Amino acid sequence: MISSLIAFMLAVGPSRAAEVRILELRPTQFAVGEVAVQSRALELKGMEGLELGQYLVEHPVPIVVGPASPDDTVVGTALYMIDRHHLARAAAETGIPSLPVKPVADWSAMGWAQFWDKMQEMNWTYLYDGMGEGPLSPDTLPRNVMAMPDDPVRSVTTALKGLRVITKSPKPHAENHYWVPFLRRRMKTADINANFDAAVTEATALSESRAAWNLPGARHANMRSPSEAARGGEAALLEFRPTQLIMGERTVRTKVDELKEIVEEGDIRRHLVAHPVPVIIGPGGSKYMLDRHHRVRAAWEAGLVLTRYVVKADWSKLSEAEFEERMKRRGLAYLLDEHGAGPVPASRLPRDVRGLVNDPVRSVVDRLVELKVIRALRRPHSENAWVAFFHKNLKTPDLDAHFDEAVAEAAALARSPAASYLPGYLHAPRR
Repeated sequence: MISSLIAFMLAVGPSRAAEVRILELRPTQFAVGEVAVQSRALELKGMEGLELGQYLVEHPVPIVVGPASPDDTVVGTALYMIDRHHLARAAAETGIPSLPVKPVADWSAMGWAQFWDKMQEMNWTYLYDGMGEGPLSPDTLPRNVMAMPDDPVRSVTTALKGLRVITKSPKPHAENHYWVPFLRRRMKTADINANFDAAVTEATALSESRAAWNLPGARHANMRSPSEAARGGEAALLEFRPTQLIMGERTVRTKVDELKEIVEEGDIRRHLVAHPVPVIIGPGGSKYMLDRHHRVRAAWEAGLVLTRYVVKADWSKLSEAEFEERMKRRGLAYLLDEHGAGPVPASRLPRDVRGLVNDPVRSVVDRLVELKVIRALRRPHSENAWVAFFHKNLKTPDLDAHFDEAVAEAAALARSPAASYLPGYLHAPRR
């Protein structure tokens, strides 16, 4: 079966892809990142039949036709995948039996030792295990993707690509040969899978350091010295870490329209410079937003990529626990959810503004600020004190469906003595 399939693939040439059973594909690396596999599996499960089929056709597994190992049950030749190990493992775990493949070389006439010398010469294999030990003998490579153990650092590099902290290299195994050992030598996070977000934060800072300047896929524009970073600058929208769980969707919609109009008028650069995101630098160099959550979310929805930021404090030398405690003590994080329940653990804060959830009460508060029922405030999360107040006191059901009624009720509450302790409170006008 394998020999006839190889003959067909070589006949159709490199522009077409044939399908091969996943368990017949031989890995050229020892480990995969389990977190990355599970993330990819969720993506595959979320696709419809036609969409899934099209996606797999557009992402064929590149293979090299080579000799079977001397102790292999398959006689003659075997198919070696030189990329997309995570996709193949995720597909197998979701019940997909076969994948499109694309041959890039036929070295099946080579002897076993000559074949692996050529594979290593091309950097088409990675012979280190999930703990960084090696190089190991290719004789000990797993026979299929289901036999590959976990390497948590590999999940981290995949996350960095997804967040566009580093760019994917077109060369097979580039992340394995460069980023995985670079991060493994430097990362301090213990138990990466259990503290994955913290590990990604630490790895982000390392990948943006000057030490990573010569690695393939490094984003050199992000590499600044500590003194340069302290002044602020420009960063990708998804680099900013929220300090609240919620947003008001109506508020975001309004800001999206405003930003699109500014883009059409050609003034977006001036606008972003005039409205920088205030941040605190936390552990690992992460940029925690003190304000402008709605503006950053709207900018992302409007199709923008970068914005300006200004550093208000550098607490990067604190531990995660010390940083969290200081943020809470100074009122720089809002940890109630979209139902007004909490405080919830800081670990539930989203990684970036894509994870903010709608709280209609927040849109009500923003509307009251527009109507000057509440005074606009500059202190971070001051408006969220009003959100908590209204969650306890508003009676209007289904705020999204009865928004104007909710605003009217909230306006009356905002002028009542019960709200007099809140920041931005204005006394009821005299009659």
